[in-house]
Amino acid sequence: MIENPIVTASTEPERYPICPACGTECETIYISDDGKALGCEYCVNKKDSWDWMADEKEAEQDERDDRKYQEFRDEEIV
Repeated sequence: MIENPIVTASTEPERYPICPACGTECETIYISDDGKALGCEYCVNKKDSWDWMADEKEAEQDERDDRKYQEFRDEEIV
């Protein structure tokens, strides 16, 4: 007599891991070299390093310009 094994399937659908940064179900979690979770494919953006560096320089220049204006304005008020 051949017995048929009973295959039991889980009734709950498989759940994806939850991102510790944004709380979204995701497939990939990005971590830093020291093991800390940075985010997932939904909350972490990828940017070209040259574009990032140009944006940082522009922001630094804008901040300097704002400071110069602030100093100029403060001198005029006094």
